[in-house]
Amino acid sequence: MLKQKRESSFIGIFRMEKAKIFFLGLLLGSSISLWSKQTNSFMVIHDGEDIGKLIVTEEKKQEGYAYTYVMDITTRFLFKEIRVEYNMDALFKKGVLDNYHLIYKLNNRLMDDVSLNWTGSKYIIKTAKEEKEHLSKIYHSMILMFCRKPDNKTKVWGELICDYSKLVKEEENVFKVKFSDGKENKYIYENDQLVKASIQTKFIDFDMIRVKE
Repeated sequence: MLKQKRESSFIGIFRMEKAKIFFLGLLLGSSISLWSKQTNSFMVIHDGEDIGKLIVTEEKKQEGYAYTYVMDITTRFLFKEIRVEYNMDALFKKGVLDNYHLIYKLNNRLMDDVSLNWTGSKYIIKTAKEEKEHLSKIYHSMILMFCRKPDNKTKVWGELICDYSKLVKEEENVFKVKFSDGKENKYIYENDQLVKASIQTKFIDFDMIRVKE
């Protein structure tokens, strides 16, 4: 009888421990799932009007960090309605830009189709107009500006223009990207996260305001 009680007690403890391990696994799995992908959403504001949205995601994968950038805005320019769309996928491996593909449309018309791929010794860059090479590794590009504060950086690669622009730290949490054509983008951060960006383009200027989830 005593032996049976001991066996029952042992089986009960064993089952409890298995249950603890199971639920701990679920909890850890849930935590990993929650933190492996981050989504940053922004309202796009022009002259006080909400004209669209931007969604940037960062996801940790086995091969590296994958990013997506999707912007869709509709506004008026010279009394005409315009719709601007950007769609981009990018991958960084061990802190180095490995590849990206960017589609830029204006009023549903393809304006540019840009791809960049690291071959192991150089980048091959293809646009709608040309194909060229870039020989040195790229460690920081514009899409990262929407995911974290760019401390200790002095330049940033523009995925659309396929070139570097100057990156200047104006204050502790305020940075500016200065382009060769004289235009500037301003980025403001809080707790290492972008909360506002002021963007200048050849069509319009607008602000991107972070939407809290």
